[in-house]
Amino acid sequence: MPIREPLTDEEVEALAGSYVGPEPELTAWYPDLNATQQKIFDDNARFILGYGEKGSGKTIGFAHKLTRLLYEEENALVLIIAPSIRTGAEGIWHDLDTLVLPQWEEGINLEYTASKLDPNTKDRHRWVRNRFGGWSKMLLVSIPYAAAVETRIKGPAPSQVYVDELTQCDGVEHFRYPAAQLGRRRGIRGPQQFCASCNPEGPSHWVYKQFFEDILDDKGKRDKRFKIYH
Repeated sequence: MPIREPLTDEEVEALAGSYVGPEPELTAWYPDLNATQQKIFDDNARFILGYGEKGSGKTIGFAHKLTRLLYEEENALVLIIAPSIRTGAEGIWHDLDTLVLPQWEEGINLEYTASKLDPNTKDRHRWVRNRFGGWSKMLLVSIPYAAAVETRIKGPAPSQVYVDELTQCDGVEHFRYPAAQLGRRRGIRGPQQFCASCNPEGPSHWVYKQFFEDILDDKGKRDKRFKIYH
């Protein structure tokens, strides 16, 4: 059950990175994952794509991965991008609300605030208590058009990006611009990653070209920064 937000957003953000002291130990607890979800959960590759039909569990695996980052890092910011407001609200955000965050609460007493909706932008956000005693943030932004991506993500320096239903996004800008933001957030100890999930599409789709063709060199070897799970 989400806790009542103890401070205003501005006060939480000011305190989010204020921890001074020895690094707290990591928990030995693990969420309940299937074999593929476990690989996604533990993979440190720079770019990770999970694809499969609806109900395959790929989104749940990524939701646990995002939650892990929020808990383990100090002042982390997870940026979740969806191609529409409905996809965002009914996709991974719903899974986080109803399945993933409650499992972490039961497993390690994870604290998190209720989701808040910005009435103007329709963006959603919530805070998650990290192992340092401060707060990390997850932000859901809906971007239906490729031409709007650069403008919509200016400002935040995310420590991890996740795009829900990547093949419903209409241009490679949904990959290139968010990926370019990674590495700018200070104080992050672990990898800063671009993650995405989608339903399969054919070779003519930009996602196929980006993740299956463009990552091959002249000898057909795959760029090791990219990992794909099915």
